[in-house]
Amino acid sequence: MPAFANPLGFLALLGLPAIVAIHFLQQKSKLTNVSTLFLLEQIAREDVTGHRFERFRRSIPLWLQLLGILLLTWLLVQPRWIGKDSVQRVAIVLDSTASMNAFRETTTAKLGQALDDIAPLAARSEYIALESHSTGDRLYSGSTISTLRESLANWFPRESAHDATDALRLARSLVGPAGIVVYATDHQRADLPFSAKLFSAASPMVNCGFTGVETETNEQGELLWKVLVRNHSAVPQKRIWRLEVDGAVGANNEITLDAGDSETIRGPFPEGVDQLVLQLSPDNFTIDDTLPLLRPKEKILRVASAGNAEEFEPLFEKIRHGVPGIESVSADEETPPDATFVIHDPLQPVEIGSHACIFSADPIDAGLYLDGEIVVENHPLVEKLNWQGLLARRSLGMAMRETDEVLVWIGNEPMIFLRGENGLRQLGFGFDVRKSNATRLPAFIILMQRFLEGIREEKVMETWANVDVRQRLSLAYSTGEEAKPLSLRVDGQPPREIPLEQSSFLRAPDMPGYFEVWQGKQRLFRGAAQFSDAREADFREASSFNGIQGIDSELVESQQESDGLWRLWTLLLTALLLGSWYYSDRKRRPKASELSAPSPARN
Repeated sequence: MPAFANPLGFLALLGLPAIVAIHFLQQKSKLTNVSTLFLLEQIAREDVTGHRFERFRRSIPLWLQLLGILLLTWLLVQPRWIGKDSVQRVAIVLDSTASMNAFRETTTAKLGQALDDIAPLAARSEYIALESHSTGDRLYSGSTISTLRESLANWFPRESAHDATDALRLARSLVGPAGIVVYATDHQRADLPFSAKLFSAASPMVNCGFTGVETETNEQGELLWKVLVRNHSAVPQKRIWRLEVDGAVGANNEITLDAGDSETIRGPFPEGVDQLVLQLSPDNFTIDDTLPLLRPKEKILRVASAGNAEEFEPLFEKIRHGVPGIESVSADEETPPDATFVIHDPLQPVEIGSHACIFSADPIDAGLYLDGEIVVENHPLVEKLNWQGLLARRSLGMAMRETDEVLVWIGNEPMIFLRGENGLRQLGFGFDVRKSNATRLPAFIILMQRFLEGIREEKVMETWANVDVRQRLSLAYSTGEEAKPLSLRVDGQPPREIPLEQSSFLRAPDMPGYFEVWQGKQRLFRGAAQFSDAREADFREASSFNGIQGIDSELVESQQESDGLWRLWTLLLTALLLGSWYYSDRKRRPKASELSAPSPARN
């Protein structure tokens, strides 16, 4: 059965009943005075009452005119036939943001129906389905629409807000300039790049959910949790929230939120409880109605002092106060410290076999202040730190090595440097900080924080934290030839092994819940994944749109073959019109016998 590029051409069929109606009509007779009655035998009886339906008068002009209307309709509708080698390529880019979870089933069902409607417009269809984020997986590639539906049924959107331009560019390159690119999302966009067609099966929806959490310790030493609840709706909402601890559900608490309003709920971690769950009365978007909480446990940085540290103790106390999570230990303990504050005596230098901050102890009582331009190198440790107010006295300092990297200069004198040998990180001060104003500069404390945090990040130690779903995790782990791969263990799911070379791709789970990361028999991380993306939880601007519906005529034009006999039909239509005119005019002309008849005699 052919398709039609111009379905409006079928309106020409209205000419059929018009032609038939015309041939039903009788024309009113004209009154003519004659002198005799013998001519009445030559005149056919006619209706004298004017135009009215009397009987259907079949004639050759009637059939020619009806056939002409049919031919004209055929030419106007522009019939098309599917080419034997025609291929229709369709790339579907699925919006992989978390908000699409609310419309996933509706979108896949209606999208499948829309693809069914355009599938007959080509001999063969090829489909590609991929997610919209930059590293999105290809969900399907093939020519069977039923298999495509099954693949879309297993699609699970989970990302935060992102730009889909790269995915649309890839889709266009896969299907070519003549292919179809469909972007399935839940919000309308005015201008999609690469001639993509917008498809949305969403609608505005009421939603309330948890959007943020933090923990803090009060003056009594209790750990408190604070959670933000937001109404992502244009109307006031009432919700019930409750606390679940070790499977025991607490009392119901009502919360009332105005349109677009937020409110903070808070409470303490019960004594001896490390994890709890906040539950909000569910709605259509359930991912933000559950909030697992975990008692944070940070890495403790064990720091020892070496050398004559008594005179530097006020400085070390200031550093420990500015960098939380530091535990002072003795350098003589069996377990070596993570870092060491070393007092360097230029007259008796010693080798340091650990991560360290090295402070010069200048035996000279009062040297001259250094003058010269202060130059700060381009390095992450001193990035955006202002050292221009640094005043330092000339001292014996420390002997520099070829591998040392100077961070701050005064003139030609190295003031602060970074030393890294045998896998150790050491921050050195080539002047006596006690005899300078360095400790009063904000840049000094920030530098110490950055350096010690770098050592803390490299320490292999179990930590606990509350993180966002899909958050990238950066963990320290054991390396070497015998190091085991990482193992991600999510509650209710089998463990997933992650090779060490792929550890940079490690992320928190897609859904709220508890999870752990192990390496062999050592647990490296325990976390609670939480959804807190307020942008993806707001459905006030969601809407539906079907951009596929308007491409039928484009596909008919590009994928199908036109009627090659249209010139013949045009000539035939012209012949029909001429034939109809000829027979109609012939009926009105008098016969030759009538023209040659003698005139009647007059009395």
